[in-house]
Amino acid sequence: MTKIDSGRLGVWRRGDELDPALAKDIEDLGYGTIWIGSSPSGDLKTAERLLAATDRIVIATGIVNMWASRADEVVDATIAHGDPAAVAARLTEHLDAGADHVAAHPLTEPGGDPRPALRAIVEALPSR
Repeated sequence: MTKIDSGRLGVWRRGDELDPALAKDIEDLGYGTIWIGSSPSGDLKTAERLLAATDRIVIATGIVNMWASRADEVVDATIAHGDPAAVAARLTEHLDAGADHVAAHPLTEPGGDPRPALRAIVEALPSR
C-alpha cells in the first residue's frame, strides 16, 4: 500500500495564481505539496490541471465553499467518469494512496440492473 508523502514543505497559493508550469517548477524545486487556497471551484479543474502536469507532488484543495458550488458539481469532480477501465483506474489510485476501501455505484436508468457495470469494473481492476 502506498502512503501519501506530502513532504516537509509545501506551497500555498490562490487557485487563480496557479498554473501547470508553476506546479511543475514547484515540484522540481522539491516541495511536497501544493495547497490550493481561497476556496477552489467545486469542479476541481485547477487540481486536475496541476495533477496532469506533475509527477509526484501532492495537490491539496483545502476547502470548497458550499455556497459557491453545487453539491452535484463537487460529486462529479470527485468520482470517476468514463468506461470501466477509467473507473477502475480511479479506484486503484485511491487504494494505492492508502484508502482502506472504496465504493463504486454505477448509475443506471430507474429500475436498471447495475450488475453488468459492476462486473465490467471488477474485471478491469488489476489483481492484487
